[in-house]
Parts: sequence; structure tokens; C-alpha cells
Amino acid sequence: MPGQNGGFNPFRDGHGRFADRPGGGGGSRETLSAPLPAKTEWSQGGVSVEFSGGKTPSYRVMHRDQMIKEFPATTKWRQDLAAATQHAAAHLSTLQAAEMTARIRTQAAAAAAPAAVPAAPEIAVLRDLAAGARVRATPEAYQTVGKAVLDQARLDPEAAAALARLAELKALAKGMTNAEWKRSLVDVGTKWRQDLPTATANAQVAANRHLHRAALEVVGRVRPLAEASDFNLIRGGYSRGTDLVAEVAGAFPRDWATTAARSGQLRIAEDHDGRSNYDTFYRTINFHKNAWATTMAHELGHYFENNVPGLRKAATAYRDQRAAGSPLQSLRAFSSAYGQDEVTKPDKFADPYIGKIYRDGDTEVCAMMSGAMGDRTADLAGKDPQMFAWWLGVLVSL
Repeated sequence: MPGQNGGFNPFRDGHGRFADRPGGGGGSRETLSAPLPAKTEWSQGGVSVEFSGGKTPSYRVMHRDQMIKEFPATTKWRQDLAAATQHAAAHLSTLQAAEMTARIRTQAAAAAAPAAVPAAPEIAVLRDLAAGARVRATPEAYQTVGKAVLDQARLDPEAAAALARLAELKALAKGMTNAEWKRSLVDVGTKWRQDLPTATANAQVAANRHLHRAALEVVGRVRPLAEASDFNLIRGGYSRGTDLVAEVAGAFPRDWATTAARSGQLRIAEDHDGRSNYDTFYRTINFHKNAWATTMAHELGHYFENNVPGLRKAATAYRDQRAAGSPLQSLRAFSSAYGQDEVTKPDKFADPYIGKIYRDGDTEVCAMMSGAMGDRTADLAGKDPQMFAWWLGVLVSL
């Protein structure tokens, strides 16, 4: 065997890295030949992997001048370098997540500054826009009003924070795997316990809830919202249904409730068999015993469409404009729950049922939007922002 002072060195691998040397008290990485020089093996975003060189070399994960972790350089140098590089990449992801979190929270704080609550002049502008929309009575006019309502709603502190959190998570999801997300949990300032898709889905629900609430509050500053006492309900009706009317009343303008009430009393009846429905002739909501608040809001949408002047016309105009190029289709093509005679123009509505065509001229537009607003968790702003803005414009203007 050649001598260790030149030629082949058994303690040094073929790539010039150093091996554990038997003996010397349990093994040593100290080389018997000339040390390799230090070098940078990997670098990105201020994080690097540095090969230290010297007699006992190692791979050091560095963040600028601070060492994060050290990996010994052995004959298995490829694995050593891969482990160090993987740790460095994970640390970089953690830093980027923390930086993004801080930046978006700063933006949310700025959005939630003292100007968060709309000032009186802004409400006056909304009232002027609404007055103009009533005169023009076009889908575009109502959408313009609704977009202005949404602009004010997004200034609400809780809505702004929820929307910022959602944007933050969506941005992280684009550049980070779920494994990287889990590694970064303890370093981004908040210990999110869910995996990234679950955390994003929960943030979406929270953002929807806060945005719907804030939007209705803006509508309520432009015109009063309804209360249970504004509905002319027949006494002795289905008590659970009556309670749900009180629960969702605030999703509608008071003017709508009082205007509809002047046309006669509204009866809430319990239904045990079919789907909940609104009977126009008997002014009755037949409410299924297992249905909930969103269904009551939906049926009230039908009630108002039939009893608030201009509302059905606005709904029909919007549906027909949106679905102008959409062919008539059976709703059975979308779900077997529908009857053979139920047809729709589905367009790109969030739900094809919105485009349903009735022979008597009714629509599902107001009912579906009312139900979604009663839900408060539906992603109206994300799935169909145009229709969400239109509905808010209608709530403010008609």
C-alpha cells in the first residue's frame, strides 16, 4: 500500500472529502493529507451551505453570518451535502414564510387603520350611486354600486385581517409544499396546527363570514335593515320557521319587509314531505321540518321578488344578460334531485340552479343570493364576484 504522505490515502475518498480514520479513540475525521479549501456549495436568499475545509471538515448551514446547523463531511459526502442543502432550503422557506406573514400583516394593519369605518361622506356617495342605479335600472348600474359597497366592506378591520390571512396562505401554498409548511409552523409567529390545505380552507370560510357581515353593515348604514317585527307574519304559524325569519331578517332592507307586509300577511307553514317553497297565491312559505336558516333566507328571496316593486324585473334582466349565450338545459343533467321539467340556462353561475327558467316569470336569482347571504360562509366574492357585487347593489338601491 502506498504511504500516507503521498499518493493514495485510505482516509480520503475519491472526491477529495475526508473519511473517519480508525483508531485514535473511537474514530476521527481528521485527515492525514492536505486539507481541502473552504468553499460555498449552495446559496440562495441569504442562506448558504458552506464547506469548512480544514482537517475536520463539515457542511455548515449559514444565514448570513449565523450558523444554523453543522453536518460532518464524511466519505458519504453526497448524503452529507444533500442533508445540509435540504435543511438550508427548509430554513429559507421558513424565512420566506415569516417575511411574507409580516408583510401581509403590516398591510392588513394599514388597511385597518382609523379610516376603517366609512365616513359620512362615503355613505352619502353610496346613496347618490344608489339613486342613480334606481333610475338606470341596469345590471351594470347595480354592480357599480355593489363594488363601492365591497370597497367599504374590505376596510372593516376584521374583514381586512381575514382577507389578508387568506391571501397569505394562498401565496404560501403556491411556493411551499405541505411538508415545508409543517416544518415552518413554529417559526412564522403563529402555531397553525392544521395542514396547509385545511388552514387555507378555514381561512376562506372566515374571510367569507367577515366580508358578508361587513358588506351588510355597509348596506345598513345606507338604509336600515329589517327586523322580525317588520314582517307581517300570521300568528300561530310554524314556530321554528318564525324563529328562523328573525334570524335572517337582517340580510334584507327594512323597506322590502314593510313594503311586502302592506300587501298582506305572510304565513309560515311546516312541510313534512317535499322541498321547501314559497306559494305565491297563498302568501305562504312551506318550510321543510329539517331545513335551516339558509333555506328560510332562500324562500324569503322568492317572497320579496314577488312583493317588492322592480325586484323581479332586476333579477330577470340580470339572469338573461348573463345567460344570453347559454343553451337551455335540463337541471337533471346537474343533479337527479331535480324534476324532469326543471330547466336552466347555467352560464357560469356558481350554481346552475341560479339560471332556472320558470313559465310564470319567477327566477331563482334573488332566492339563491338571499340564501347565500343567509349562510354567511359561501364564497360569493371568490366564486362569482360579479353577481355578489350586483346583489349588494340591489340591496342598497331597490
